[in-house]
Amino acid sequence: MSRPIAEFVRQPRTLVLAHRGASAAAPENTLPAFSAAIALGVDFVELDYLHSADGAPVVFHDETLDRTTDAVARWGGNDIPFASKTLDELRQLDAGGWFSPQFAGTRLATLEEALTLICRDSRCMIERKSGDAKTCVDLLRRLGVVDRVVLTSFDWQFLAECHALAPELVIGALGDKTLTVEMIECAKAAGAAILGWDDKLVTREHVELVHRHSLRAWVWTVDDVNRAKELVGFGIDGLISNRPDQMLAARGSNADKTLITVATYNEIDNLPALVEEIFRHAPEADLLVIDDNSPDGTGQWCDEQAKKDPRLKALHRSGKLGLGTAIVAGMRYAIEHGYKYALNIDADFSHHPKYLPDLIGGMDPPGGPGADVMIGSRYIPGGGIEGWPLKRYLMSRSVNLYARCLLGLTPKDCSGGYRCYRVTKLAELDFDAMLSHGYSFQEEILWMLKRRGCRFGETPITFVDRVRGSSKINSREAWAAMWVILALGLKRMKAE
Repeated sequence: MSRPIAEFVRQPRTLVLAHRGASAAAPENTLPAFSAAIALGVDFVELDYLHSADGAPVVFHDETLDRTTDAVARWGGNDIPFASKTLDELRQLDAGGWFSPQFAGTRLATLEEALTLICRDSRCMIERKSGDAKTCVDLLRRLGVVDRVVLTSFDWQFLAECHALAPELVIGALGDKTLTVEMIECAKAAGAAILGWDDKLVTREHVELVHRHSLRAWVWTVDDVNRAKELVGFGIDGLISNRPDQMLAARGSNADKTLITVATYNEIDNLPALVEEIFRHAPEADLLVIDDNSPDGTGQWCDEQAKKDPRLKALHRSGKLGLGTAIVAGMRYAIEHGYKYALNIDADFSHHPKYLPDLIGGMDPPGGPGADVMIGSRYIPGGGIEGWPLKRYLMSRSVNLYARCLLGLTPKDCSGGYRCYRVTKLAELDFDAMLSHGYSFQEEILWMLKRRGCRFGETPITFVDRVRGSSKINSREAWAAMWVILALGLKRMKAE
């Protein structure tokens, strides 16, 4: 619980929030529902609060008392306003008998009581239904839970007032209209770090739009597992659900899956056939195409195909940002979405998909020690290269020898990019500290993983030079790679 809340909400995985507690297992917005949610291990317990007639913040959702209390039976009439009753009157109500006889006699909780329970062992998403900003902020500070809560509301003026009083609060702006850039800007102006939106209105494009504005995207209220998996595939940051147990399972649905990543720039001639071959040899895997705004329509083709096949996903970047950064983007995606393995393949068929089963299978072979990185190797028995001139072959062998000597690497093929990585090991790396943006990335990441004690394996492949499209490597890239490897080697020598 020591992790700051602002850092916690930005972690690379989909958070699960129990809507009004575990509201399918206990009466909503009550202490039993909150306890049940905490026991499930959710990331946040969500609750609503309103002010009573005498100004006390009380946990409740509806504007009237009829649905979830015995107010009608106790006092008669219908549509009894919550705000018409004092705290002492609200304390008399049974807030559990409507749900099940097991919970008969459950009382409404004050916001203070709920936060004291929840924030001891979990975190709370507070949705304010009524009440002023100062009362809320003062309570959070008095309880010492500012760093245990996310404060949300549909009233963005209230959020702006809270942000002014407590800039350290993590704010979430709720909405139920079609999301626009103007709305996002208004939410940011109110101090929001999170947008919590109606699930029915959220598409992959909306999630990407929110992320481009450096906000997190949460959705309410998701109870369908298939929809949850789809949203996780979109990169959603938070699922608010009445069935948090099922959402926890859906979030982990990639735990045994491989994400294959391919970086593209003007690969429309190769990509359609490559995708078909990838799914022929690894039908259970997902495929992420990281496209650098290809003028030839590669990215648009991916978007159209993704609508037909949920295994295919596209990540669009603004322009040519380098092979290394593209591979890192794929690795970050694999970490954020909880995949077991991340496997990189070139787009030009130089890495043939027929080797995918060997690379994936070599990670955890039956009865074998397994590996943290499996390399498709050109330079072990059974491997080879077709279509290269002697000059390029000698350059590649020289770079490999150079990297092995300077960096202390043991694989025979340190520069090949056809690799499968264990995602939990990638999650240990500080990608922002990397020097490489181009082809030296392959050597640098092996060096970083070696320093963390990772195990390397190799399986033979035959590398076939591209027959369609043009190669992106040039002498400038090669010399830049040599300089990066030298810098890493000097760093290694200083450390030793």
